[in-house]
Amino acid sequence: MYFWMYPEWYPTTPLRGTAADPAVRARPDRRRTVDQRLLHEVARALLDDPAVSDGCIDLHVQNGIAILDGDIGSQQARRAAVAAAASIIGIRDVCDALLVTGASRQK
Repeated sequence: MYFWMYPEWYPTTPLRGTAADPAVRARPDRRRTVDQRLLHEVARALLDDPAVSDGCIDLHVQNGIAILDGDIGSQQARRAAVAAAASIIGIRDVCDALLVTGASRQK
């Protein structure tokens, strides 16, 4: 195996510096891809938004596009989830595949 040629195959291998290096500890996102960073930020925005309270959302980010799939309790929560995902800088578009399963589905 030639791990020194393909460091991205080994996520535990530091790209630069060591864990004792303060620059590496201060910026843990350095080893993440852009889509992984965006996925983390969108997930944090969804968890922090009180309007997105119930449901089960599968979240994916591919090439800067957030894909929301799964079930959600109301249309208001659906709109809030899409708005929260779209508010993240770096998200180019939001694919809304959420299914409303709550009592307000008929509205």
